[in-house]
Formats: sequence, C-alpha cells, structure tokens
Amino acid sequence: MGIPHKFQKVKDHRELCRAARVHGAVVVLPHPYDHHELNKINFELIDCIEIFNSRSSPSNNKKAAELAKRLNKKVIYGSDAHMLKDNLNCPFVYSGNSPFEAIPEPLLLRLTSVLRKDASQLIKGVKQKDLRLLLKTLINLSKNMLTTKKR
Repeated sequence: MGIPHKFQKVKDHRELCRAARVHGAVVVLPHPYDHHELNKINFELIDCIEIFNSRSSPSNNKKAAELAKRLNKKVIYGSDAHMLKDNLNCPFVYSGNSPFEAIPEPLLLRLTSVLRKDASQLIKGVKQKDLRLLLKTLINLSKNMLTTKKR
C-alpha cells in the first residue's frame, strides 16, 4: 500500500519489497496460505499480514492469524472484492490515520460465496482472453450450481 501509480513491475519478492519501501509503502502479505510460497518469503521485509480474506477458506484465515501472531506482525482484514457488493464482506474500523497504526477491528467477517468467486473468475477469463481459465471456471460453476441446488 502507498505505491505511486508508475511503479516498475518486479517479480522478485525481495526486490519488490525493497522498492516499495523506498517509496514509503507498507508491505502487506495478503492471504498468505493462498497462492504464495511461504518458504521463499523474507518475513523481515513484511510489515503486515492479512489475517482474514473473504475469498480464503476459514482454515487458511486461521493459519494466517497464527502466522501473524507468531511473527509479531501487524494485521489487516480484506474483502478481496472482485465485485462491488463483496466490498461489504469485511468492513473494519481503526483509530488513527492508518489501519497500520492501530489494530483494526472488523465489523463483519463474511466469506465470499463459491458462486460469486466463480463469476469473478469468468469475468477475469473473458478480460484476459484466457480460454483455459474460462473452461475450468465453467466446469467449477456447473459443479457448484448442482451442489447448491441439492441443499
């Protein structure tokens, strides 16, 4: 957070964190147990860990909270909204000028529904013209719709 609009893309985690710090940014590790290789992360470069992500599983969110506590890192909550309505999954309040100056207090922690996750992946597949993602998501969506109807 806090990076200027024109920021050169960097793939190496350490290089990215150092470059962000040059600009005074806060380095946040979002949803650490989803799509990250934790053994490759230098946690000394991380300022804050996301301990709730509405698109993550409850077990991954719990592990993220345990990780933040073990490493004594500041925490943040995230809706990871891919659709406007999903912003309401995780509102929080904090005192001070920034959520990083105090412990944020969530008002609500609601997980994103499986069908909404699938819908956002369909949109992503169309935007990126990614046929593999589109097909994978359509299959998942079909399975999830059948499962939802049976309940």
